[in-house]
Amino acid sequence: MSFVGAVLETQHVEVPFVDSCADGATDCVEGEPQTHDQSIALGEVRLHADLGLSSWLAASVMVPLRIVRSDITYLDVDGNVLPFASDIHHRDETLVGLGDPWVLLRHAGAVDRWRYGLRLGVSLPFGRTEPDPYRLGELGLTHQHVQDGTGTFDPIAGLEGSLDAPPLRLHAWAIGRFSLYENEHGYRAGQRVTGHLGLSSALGTSWLRARIGTEASVETPERWHGQVPEGEGNQGRLDVVLATGLTAWTGDVELFATVRTPLITHVEGGQLRAPLTLELGVAWSPALWSADEDDDDVHGHDHGGDGHDHDH
Repeated sequence: MSFVGAVLETQHVEVPFVDSCADGATDCVEGEPQTHDQSIALGEVRLHADLGLSSWLAASVMVPLRIVRSDITYLDVDGNVLPFASDIHHRDETLVGLGDPWVLLRHAGAVDRWRYGLRLGVSLPFGRTEPDPYRLGELGLTHQHVQDGTGTFDPIAGLEGSLDAPPLRLHAWAIGRFSLYENEHGYRAGQRVTGHLGLSSALGTSWLRARIGTEASVETPERWHGQVPEGEGNQGRLDVVLATGLTAWTGDVELFATVRTPLITHVEGGQLRAPLTLELGVAWSPALWSADEDDDDVHGHDHGGDGHDHDH
């Protein structure tokens, strides 16, 4: 099980529609710009389960629980706080919901000092989805932009590899989730691919491994009824982060922590800042059969801890 969290901050300027201003009012201007200063805290608890099916094949399931906390402040052109508690677009709220589970098969093997793996699977549309928020907004109706799932069955594919060169290990992986069609609300999530390249070392111990590397994530725009949204929503983004972490284990129990610090962030549309992402986790890997039938590399319990960095 693991927990991932980040704090995101957005700022954008909107020109609100004002039906009318009171006669003689000096502080009411139709179409006066507002700054929407929004902070979003994202958290995700992930439950993982892996089972070795043979000496070269394993099955895994990942079930996420998502927590989203949003706080919004409205500012006038002079930076003064406007007395709006909420509107049809933004609210101070906390959302908790099940995300889309992943079901994967993993093939793994080794050649000399090289180890490799291939993951194939699908995400299941269990997460809550919302009607088109842009159409509801045009009608002046309250709506929700946060989607817990995609509402579609999305293929997942990944590759991974590592090279042992004591005292270091070079490791790399890439994984992608691909949305192929619209859900019942006309929503089609963006395609997302994440890659990682890094080094790890046991630091001369038999129970600890430190990791450092770079990750890059590319996400294409979401679409509603075939159109990319304007003003809000995912219009495409690129993130490059520095990932550092530690893994410690004793017996069948493994503890791991990863901190991701942004290096490059490019967002189309509204600007977004994420100071860092923290991932904490614990894994229990019991031996279900004799040691000569078990293989750490196959079942994903390699004490290097590299497998826990995959983007979900």
